Amino acid sequence: MKITNQFEQYKEASRHIWNTYFLKEGKATWEDYEIFEEIERLLFERIVLTSLGLNRSTPFDGRFKVTARDGHNCLPIMVNRTSDGGYWDHLVTALIDDNYGMDFLEYFDFDQLSIKDNRYIIAKIIFSQKHPEINGHKAMIESQYADIYYGDAGLL
Repeated sequence: MKITNQFEQYKEASRHIWNTYFLKEGKATWEDYEIFEEIERLLFERIVLTSLGLNRSTPFDGRFKVTARDGHNCLPIMVNRTSDGGYWDHLVTALIDDNYGMDFLEYFDFDQLSIKDNRYIIAKIIFSQKHPEINGHKAMIESQYADIYYGDAGLL
């Protein structure tokens, strides 16, 4: 089931609340960020999980799948150099005509204490048929290029 719209609503609500109510003169504190994380969890539960008939106690890890936007066979990505590293410079920069599975982990911006745009999606690469060397790595995807589905990996 395609749920990109619910994720887009959550993304917009999250960024609006952070940018409007937590930033003070363009910056926030780590204490602000910790409080906001609690609010963000509630937003996710209300906007995404409730729309699916789920709640916080429902195990849903691995059920939010990231794919290229409908009608596209290419998904530009940045992949971690190593499966647990912080460098996004792996040689694979796109999944083109590939059979792959990726799980949504979170929205991401490089500066966590500044303006929030939720520009990127961080996803875990479960498998890539063309690039098995990136299985288990994290990918960073500009959210404008991705759709999100709820369900099994048999979507791609």
